[in-house]
Amino acid sequence: MPHLDFTVVDDIVAEFHDRRHAPGLQVAVIAGGRALHLSGHGIADAATGASVGAESVFRIASMSKSFTAAAILQLRDRGLLQLDDPVVRHLPAAMGLSGPTADSPPITLRHCLTMSSGLPSDDPWADRQEEMPQDAFDDLLARPVAGAYAPGTAFAYSNLGYAILGRVVEAITGRRFIDHVTSELLKPLGMVDTTYDYRTVSPECLAQGYRPTRGGDWEPQRFTAPGSFSAIGGLLSTVGDIARWAAWLSDAFPPRDGSDDAVLARASRREMQQSHRLLPFDVVEGPGGHNRLVSKGFPWGLSGYGYGLFVESAPESGPISQHLGGYPGFGSYMGWHQGSGLGVVAFANGTYAPVAAPARAALEALLGQCRPGRDGVGPSAQLRATLGLVERVIADPFALQEPAFAGNVLLDIPLGERVAAITDARSMVGEPEGQAEIEMRSPTEATYRLPAARGRLDVSVAMTPTDPPRIHTFAVQAVER
Repeated sequence: MPHLDFTVVDDIVAEFHDRRHAPGLQVAVIAGGRALHLSGHGIADAATGASVGAESVFRIASMSKSFTAAAILQLRDRGLLQLDDPVVRHLPAAMGLSGPTADSPPITLRHCLTMSSGLPSDDPWADRQEEMPQDAFDDLLARPVAGAYAPGTAFAYSNLGYAILGRVVEAITGRRFIDHVTSELLKPLGMVDTTYDYRTVSPECLAQGYRPTRGGDWEPQRFTAPGSFSAIGGLLSTVGDIARWAAWLSDAFPPRDGSDDAVLARASRREMQQSHRLLPFDVVEGPGGHNRLVSKGFPWGLSGYGYGLFVESAPESGPISQHLGGYPGFGSYMGWHQGSGLGVVAFANGTYAPVAAPARAALEALLGQCRPGRDGVGPSAQLRATLGLVERVIADPFALQEPAFAGNVLLDIPLGERVAAITDARSMVGEPEGQAEIEMRSPTEATYRLPAARGRLDVSVAMTPTDPPRIHTFAVQAVER
């Protein structure tokens, strides 16, 4: 990780805290499983006067959904469920789950994971349901549950869908959801300061949540104990533990050989961090008059929902995995650049404190400083070996007849035309000279930029999926200085 100037983070955090969104605010820059920088303001508990610190334990709200998704994938990988299983296969009593039309398909686990269940957006109702007993939750699912969309057709942020996933975990494992996550995820990953039960946190570390009143005061909010809706947002944690979580998830990139993880395979962690359902979006005017796409209702660009995580396309830096959270008394955010693991975690002890906006601004500023690679995926060995061949063809276009080229190359454009085009391009900019630059488009596609006396030659190549791979695309363009 290159040297980073954290001044910009401190400035963003201080300015946000001055707007009195919460009594206390903690923002951490994270990478490699640890907090690289902490920027804390205000108090964690007005009653004791305790300041916000690295040891402060906050409710992380909907950031918890990534833990629920990971628990479901663990069970999938163990052969105990399939993501396309209808919910009623595991919860037979949940006969009230149905779409709004007669032709709606059954709601599946994948629908719930990707916010595609058709169940309506249900904040803030769901945030007040955490302590619902299991029998009351089962009764809720047995009665007709109103659907907004046919399952699988639209994004709608359904907390109920994630509560259902938590109940599925209980039905399959035969134990409480919170006990399963604790033993299968939190303990193996060393997240010793993360819990679903606020009563297990030492009082001097527990951040108290508050609601702003009309008179400008902060009203303490009652903590809720674990219940049927804990899967949607019940975890409490520290910035250090979330740094561990983010590092474990981002370590799934890039795909590679070598030993894997016993907790959850890299492939499954990458699966969590793919866009499975596109969010509604708007087109807005950005800097310099350029239009950009932004996700409606969220402080970031075009995104999709993965499994328990939002995934932003972020064309400048490469994909960003993230989730925000809001609960009575708390607001939260975590996000990291998939390719490098550089991220930001933000906690505040004010109801629905909008910490995602300053946290994203801080992350963008840091990514602008270090300009990490888009995806960390390198060229294949065969593609790396093509540079010498490219230079040989530019010098002698008849080399296009070599067996390294797929048969379509000279069928698409005959040899004589290709020889003439390459000769003309070389005449336009002069003979190649100096070191070639390589622009990767994928592990099997690249553009070689060959500097020349009066400009450069751009040569685009792409490889076939055969064994051995052969070049099926070879395009030369002269770019005059």
